[in-house]
Amino acid sequence: MQLNFLHLALLSLLSLAIANSPIILTPGRHGAAVEVDQQDVCVYFQDADSSKGIAPNFPAGSGYAGPGVILLAGVARNNTPIAAVVLQNNGTFGEIHVFYFGVAYTDRLLSERVWTAGVGWHDGPLSGLGYTSRAVDHFLYAFTDGKTVGSTIRVGFACDGLGPMCEAYCSPSAGWAWNVVQ
Repeated sequence: MQLNFLHLALLSLLSLAIANSPIILTPGRHGAAVEVDQQDVCVYFQDADSSKGIAPNFPAGSGYAGPGVILLAGVARNNTPIAAVVLQNNGTFGEIHVFYFGVAYTDRLLSERVWTAGVGWHDGPLSGLGYTSRAVDHFLYAFTDGKTVGSTIRVGFACDGLGPMCEAYCSPSAGWAWNVVQ
């Protein structure tokens, strides 16, 4: 009986130690943060084997909730840049879009994961369009022209080849398209 109690106590201590261990980021990692609602923030980063997200607790210094895996290992390019936007729906957040470079097309495929209220995380349509960045480039940004679902999303990156600045954009009526920024 004592052995079982000791065993359970050690497992509990080990679980506590794992839950309170720091998030280790290897050199060259990138991250992005979005403000979902007032004092609701999500931070996205890539650790050693996949991309994850955490939500900070407030006030500062009181820790984080998570991390939660949004991409499985081997989906995103190692050391991918990350950009993110949030869109509201009826005053609460309705969608979060996280952009990164996927491993397809030799680690250069502009890709998207989307969190939708009531659905959860899923691959976004941008991932299947074949937009590629310049090899080993780390230039990536995202923003919207409004704050609500249905606003145009714009994602900038260095295009394949000589690396002109390009922008993929999604309007509700036309879907995704792209152009070279002039």
